[in-house]
Amino acid sequence: MPSHYGKPMKKKKPAKKKAPAKRKPAKKKPAKRKKKLKKATAVRLTKAQEAKLSKHSGHHSAKHMAMMRREMKKGKSFAAAHRMAKKAVGK
Repeated sequence: MPSHYGKPMKKKKPAKKKAPAKRKPAKKKPAKRKKKLKKATAVRLTKAQEAKLSKHSGHHSAKHMAMMRREMKKGKSFAAAHRMAKKAVGK
């Protein structure tokens, strides 16, 4: 409203500049340690595992089966060893 109508106009105050907020230094997360796998010493497969592998061998190559046996002796399950063998060797 213009000042000649009675009330004088209010002057706008300049906006105050806020100081930037101080950041706390970021905490460093501890590095993840890799788990060491235990080396199997002369581990044998159970009779059930051997039976399952012999049945399975009809569908897969010798390379695939050798890798599966190796992984199962390290402690992997049948399914995990099969997945790994499929990725590395194929069928």
